[in-house]
Amino acid sequence: DMICVKDVVKRVEEIERLGVDSIAVHTGVDLQASGFTPLDDLKRIRKASKKSRLSVAGGINYESVVEYMKEGAEIIIVGGGIAHSDAPAEVAKKLYEKIHGDKK
Repeated sequence: DMICVKDVVKRVEEIERLGVDSIAVHTGVDLQASGFTPLDDLKRIRKASKKSRLSVAGGINYESVVEYMKEGAEIIIVGGGIAHSDAPAEVAKKLYEKIHGDKK
């Protein structure tokens, strides 16, 4: 989990040398409140990573999920985008359909 890592590129290189094969891009609620999203870190990590699966979390919702898919996130974690909605089951279903499309 790369939350609070200042130099994500350097850290990706270090942990992949150690054998890590899954990296989580994560932006905390405090940074989200300041307008940050995990998208920029995801782009940097995707370019630096040679072998890891990438997951992403932090402020992702129905409207933004496709951006993260396009940037190479294989695992997309949506928390508040579901939990804070008025209809969480409906939002979760719509997200599933958007993410999986014809892959059902």
